[in-house]
Amino acid sequence: MCHGPDDSPHPALPDLKYTICFCISGSDVLVIQRKRAPNLNRWNGLGGKIEPGESASVNVVREPREEAAIDLIASTRLEFRGIVTWNLQPGTVQEQGMYVFVTRLTNAAARRAPLPDCDEGTLEWKPIEWVCDSANDDVADNLPSFLPRLLEESAPLWARCTYDTHRHLGSPAS
Repeated sequence: MCHGPDDSPHPALPDLKYTICFCISGSDVLVIQRKRAPNLNRWNGLGGKIEPGESASVNVVREPREEAAIDLIASTRLEFRGIVTWNLQPGTVQEQGMYVFVTRLTNAAARRAPLPDCDEGTLEWKPIEWVCDSANDDVADNLPSFLPRLLEESAPLWARCTYDTHRHLGSPAS
């Protein structure tokens, strides 16, 4: 289950250790099918762990460059869109989180084929609708919970995702 600030009080956030970037071109988003846990064989945005001494803004430029050879410095539309947190160990309240960015790529070269090989996984352009489909078991399980709101709303989003002891994302509250 992912809650926004209107659903529950905003806790004091720990230092966030990750970034994720959704590179949008038209109605498609560039995603990576991860080769490692925790999202093994699932599609997710580009990003990763913030290195010691590195800021989130430097990391979010470095990760897409390393994973997909996309230079976000040239992107005039790189936007901070929010924060997503989750409980570190299922069944606990200890949290980790990521800074979420979106860039809208207007350069046709960004859509070049073939996409580069990546040690982290397989890169593909997928329809945004497919990535945001809550019935899609091929994407990281929290994406359909926060990505549609993140892309639709103008204000930065804060989402808190809660997992049970079996690492299953809880059902959204009705």
